[in-house]
Amino acid sequence: MKEGREKFLTDGYLLVENLLSVDYIGVLQSKIKAGTRNLLSTQWCKILANKVKNHPAIQSLLPSDSRAVQCTYFCKTENANWLVAPHRDKAIPVSQRISSPHWTAWSVKEGVRYAQPPREVLEQLLAVRLHLEANTVHNSPLRIVPGSHTSAGSVRTEVACIIGAGGAVVMRPLALHASSKLLQGNRRVLHFLFG
Repeated sequence: MKEGREKFLTDGYLLVENLLSVDYIGVLQSKIKAGTRNLLSTQWCKILANKVKNHPAIQSLLPSDSRAVQCTYFCKTENANWLVAPHRDKAIPVSQRISSPHWTAWSVKEGVRYAQPPREVLEQLLAVRLHLEANTVHNSPLRIVPGSHTSAGSVRTEVACIIGAGGAVVMRPLALHASSKLLQGNRRVLHFLFG
């Protein structure tokens, strides 16, 4: 675990294989509704979030009082296919609006308030992208720039996150990341945010 934690602190991301079994993924298939940011409102997703949080590789990266604050389902197919340019995730869900010049870019998506918090808040967050099938060079792997969560980074140094079904890409939302259109198959991801 120490090796993984040190790599995570340096690179801003870590690949964790076999977080979920193929059988568990099969059970999830009928429960997931495409294109929603509010999956944590369902009991099955709360249970899964707790399972993810308590996995030893992830637990070692989180403060003990952390909890899942969002889960979004992404499903790329050959018919629903999009390109994601290099970016950092800066908007987070919040329970209420606060009056502060340090919290900006307020919006409402699917009935939930979002804002861009100060950098020190973003630096504490952890995203876990749980893959429901193997992610290969053909089905739009996440590309990430190691070390870019603490610096500007350069797109020339990006790496593709190839991972098996049930594995996860664990990352700081401030890490520069992108993905291409997929070439074949599907890419289904449950994207958890812990804070």
